[in-house]
Amino acid sequence: MTAEQLHDAIGLLPADLLEKTDKLRQSPGKKKVPVSRYLSAAACAVVVLGGALLFRAVGQQKQSVTFSAAPAMEEALMDEAPSAEQAPKLQAAAPPMDAGAGSTADRSAAVENEALWMPPALEVCWGEQRLRVESGETAALNTQDTQLRLSWQTPPEDVAITSVPEGQAAYMDGVLTLASGTQSCEITASWPEGSGVYTLRLQ
Repeated sequence: MTAEQLHDAIGLLPADLLEKTDKLRQSPGKKKVPVSRYLSAAACAVVVLGGALLFRAVGQQKQSVTFSAAPAMEEALMDEAPSAEQAPKLQAAAPPMDAGAGSTADRSAAVENEALWMPPALEVCWGEQRLRVESGETAALNTQDTQLRLSWQTPPEDVAITSVPEGQAAYMDGVLTLASGTQSCEITASWPEGSGVYTLRLQ
């Protein structure tokens, strides 16, 4: 179909139809609403609101669990703690650890000191001569003097003369007096830590 034929065909159309067609063509077109943009915004809002509600629900659930567990823990602690009537009994039943430990330490120290302690040496003097005698030893004195001076570095609490018949030896103020003809005597000296035995033989 040529342009002239098309123009002739249009001219055969009714005038009112052509007039309506011109009005529709000249009227402004309706604006399209961007539906997809509003749908995206609504979906984001739903997601944010749902997340907020879920977070709040989880927080309330944890808080309720904590509050419900606190009374149970307090009751358990109260059950384990001794009552006011039981506390004095427990304290009375407990042994005094410090006192016992101290007593044991003191006893151990005393035993150790006794084990290490040695009786002091005896010093015997006659005239201008001196002789040192250790505990458990026998010393020979080349003298017939009847008076001997005895001394220790630590003075003993008690001195006894043994192995000599009664009345043949006497000790007073550090001086040992022997009867004439005495050949030997045994001296026992005592201290708080122990005692020592010293034997003198006169030649």
